[in-house]
This record gives sequence, structure tokens and C-alpha cells, in this order.
Amino acid sequence: MKKNLIIICLLFIGYSYSFSQSVKKTIKVEKSLFGNQYIHGQKTLSNFKLIEIMETNELAYDKIASGFTYYSLSTVLGFTGSLLLSWQLKQKIIGKQLNPLCILIGGGLVLISIPFRIIFNKKFEDSVKLYNNAQLKTSFWDNKELKFTINENGAGLKLVF
Repeated sequence: MKKNLIIICLLFIGYSYSFSQSVKKTIKVEKSLFGNQYIHGQKTLSNFKLIEIMETNELAYDKIASGFTYYSLSTVLGFTGSLLLSWQLKQKIIGKQLNPLCILIGGGLVLISIPFRIIFNKKFEDSVKLYNNAQLKTSFWDNKELKFTINENGAGLKLVF
């Protein structure tokens, strides 16, 4: 009797593990003061690491690559504008005369960089959503069909995959 009980228990344990799946990690997006933080498992990801992870999903990778273009443009414009503004601040501290054209150009560049940064954040969030949806949709039944068929052997259910 003990032998039969052990065999039945082992069969149930093996049966329960045969339908298990390894859950893939999704990426969490957390808002912060200076933009978004992307967390994969326990690690906070940089933009470059996020792009490396997205390479496995073609749609998400295309979206994040176009978002990275906006990131680069925003960074260059913002840096140039802040450099011009800080130069004029230094001139004011030294006691030299300010150049109003440099102040206007610097402030304009900083203001122009803000919409590009917003577009960048939106594209990164959309690519993370695409990646997470693809991670959650992978299961045994995605590409499978269960059909009721009648053939020369009789009637039955047919699993097509």
C-alpha cells in the first residue's frame, strides 16, 4: 500500500511540474523627479541596458530606437542652452556686460529641448509596455487549436500546434 501511495504522489508531483512555466521578468516604470526609472527584477536599468534588453522584441526595439534619437537631440540642445546661460552667469559674476542674444538663444534651446525629452519618455514607456505585453502573452496555448474531428478512427478532440 505504501508503495502505491508513493507512486501516486510522485505522479501528481510530476504532473503538476509538467505544466509549469518560468515567468519572465517584466520591466517596471517608476516616475521620478528627473524622468523615469526602469526596474528589471531588482536592478535599475540605464537607457543603454534597457535597449539591450529590448533587442529580443522587434517592435519594442524599433520604438525605443526612435525614442533614443529624441533623447540624443534633447540632451545636445539642453546642454548647449545651459552652457550659454551659464557662460552669461559667469560674465555677470565677473562683472562684465551681459549679452542678451546669448541669454535668449540659451533659454530658447533649453525650452526647445523639453518637448523632445517628453517625446523620448513617451516612446520609452510605450516600448516597455510592448515588451511587457509580449512577455505576458507567451504561454502554451498561444499558437494551439483544439478541434472536434470525425475521421475513420471515430470522433474525438484534436490538438493542433
